[in-house]
Amino acid sequence: MTGRQSRIALNTLLMLLFSAGGCLGTKRSIGDQPDADGTEDETSETGSQCEDGAEDSGTCGGVDALDCSARAEEMGLMPDFDSGWAVEGQRLLVQLGAREFSCAADLREEFYDMPSCPPLWAFEIQVPVEVLDAGTHTLSPDDEGGLVYLEHGAGGDGCSRQWIKSAARGFEGQLTVHHVTESCIVGELTSLEFPSGDVPDLSGAFAAHRCTDP
Repeated sequence: MTGRQSRIALNTLLMLLFSAGGCLGTKRSIGDQPDADGTEDETSETGSQCEDGAEDSGTCGGVDALDCSARAEEMGLMPDFDSGWAVEGQRLLVQLGAREFSCAADLREEFYDMPSCPPLWAFEIQVPVEVLDAGTHTLSPDDEGGLVYLEHGAGGDGCSRQWIKSAARGFEGQLTVHHVTESCIVGELTSLEFPSGDVPDLSGAFAAHRCTDP
């Protein structure tokens, strides 16, 4: 594992332990007591031990989250990917970025007007919740989205700031969900194109923590 991969894994664990209110993935055994026939059921499942509210938010489950991060890294992450959320509601809001942010954050407010100009991107798209079951979804104009993209100007001077909203033809590409757990999903964006702006290809895999809009 590279230093950058280790940092992503560590950030994932810390965010789950502290940002969500603190939780520790635990392993519990089912059938510690004998069954009616006198035998023990040795099946085990992954559980969680969360502070009040953390489990309901869908952001508790350190073991699952680390597994999601590892799977996404094996597939090849989106460029400089750092943080991802799958915000569940009437539609599924997938928020991804090259910098850490909180569940359901206003990405434009969070990043566009930053006083500094670190090169970064933050992308969001609303897709049908059925994507979690269907696997692959082709982006369409019905899928509202936005992209914040910051980069230094020519020669390293100044700052180029872009806020690109999905237009009548929407963002183009495909979103594929490869792996789903109670706390996170592993997905991949391919052939991703934006309606305007000079933005490099951001296609790649991601891991996103499942949460609800606070």
